[in-house]
Amino acid sequence: MSLTVQNEIQRSLAAIVITDAVGFSRWMSQDEDTALSIINHDLQFISELCERFQGKILKTTGDGVLMYFISAVQAVSCVVEMQNHFAALAQEDQKNKHFVHRVGVHLGDIFFNNEDMMGSAVNIAARLEAEAKPGGICMSQVVYEVVRSRLKLEASYAGELSLKNIDDYVSAYHVAPVNTQQPQDSIGFSPMAVPFIAPLSDTLNTLSVHPEVDRIKSLLYAVHRASGEKDATVLAGSSLKLLLESLTDSHDTLNKCRASLYQTVSTLKPQEEYFAAADVIIESLQDFYGEHDDIPQMDIFRPAKPSLNPQRAVLHKTIADHLEQEDDCISIKKILYCACCGQWERYHDRLDAIPMLSMIQELHKQHSALETLGKRLKAILSEYELEESYYTTISDKIVAACGILYAKREMPITPLENKAISTVLIG
Repeated sequence: MSLTVQNEIQRSLAAIVITDAVGFSRWMSQDEDTALSIINHDLQFISELCERFQGKILKTTGDGVLMYFISAVQAVSCVVEMQNHFAALAQEDQKNKHFVHRVGVHLGDIFFNNEDMMGSAVNIAARLEAEAKPGGICMSQVVYEVVRSRLKLEASYAGELSLKNIDDYVSAYHVAPVNTQQPQDSIGFSPMAVPFIAPLSDTLNTLSVHPEVDRIKSLLYAVHRASGEKDATVLAGSSLKLLLESLTDSHDTLNKCRASLYQTVSTLKPQEEYFAAADVIIESLQDFYGEHDDIPQMDIFRPAKPSLNPQRAVLHKTIADHLEQEDDCISIKKILYCACCGQWERYHDRLDAIPMLSMIQELHKQHSALETLGKRLKAILSEYELEESYYTTISDKIVAACGILYAKREMPITPLENKAISTVLIG
């Protein structure tokens, strides 16, 4: 017998989430009407939250739900916010107006149609839910490995669990409320110690109503296709949602997004307008990535601007190219960043996103003499208690390379001199 398209069984990799209300049966036996009213209210909230994080509820189980998400990050972000919501209500002394819920999360192959979901991955998620602490989340290690760099969860290793009717041991992690003293069947916990991660739909809603949405869309299209598009018809026919998903799918940190957007802006005109659009996109994605910028708003985070002084431009580029080739380039960038911004940066992806040429330009702008530059670099070593022998060598390399910036000249540098400068630097 043939099946309709809607009922065909499909196979997919998905993040499966199963929830359960703690003590629901006991409440039902004591006050059925109140228990049903509360659980219906809880499940309505969970359903709305699931939709907001681009998940889908396949069915309810009376006091819980079975959900699936294409993205494990979205799945975990959803249930973290869910548990924090109920915990916040408990803190507001509303613990008798909602249930405490357990949550299990697993990532694996599933077989589903519009009416049900099947497969061992679903069974594992159900068993992990039973292992979860009231108000907490129990996720398989495969989920944890996918989301930990994005969500920075306060998780504890649960070990290799022997789950009912599951042949193999399943390594898992607990994400539980902090500083809780309540018994296990009590209602209400303190919020989890994890940053808020917003669904991508929040960013989409913000950008879709922005006055510069057309330029924003044009920039995202240029990043997506690695080339600009001037045809308004083509841009109008492109989905902002798909373009935004393309950006976030291919860049796992906000800094990588920034680097890609700024690099693309350097190929577009008018640049200032596109830089502004890039900044709007970056700001709107901060909650999605769980990263809030604490970096100074300086030009070093944008592609280097052409210098009005041709001689200076040649020198800047010569020095930047030379330092980029050094084996300890990342350490050089750490010192340069600190000299430019007045703070230490340990994250390599952020440093990688900054053009060396922009840092050299900013350094030269801030230090009018080689002597003051040298003193600033030495002060950094002392202020941040850096390993002296190593970072003194790094500082000496910077000073030696930048020396030509401060030599007094009356004539422009010729191409032959530029080649000689490069030879001296490398030699």
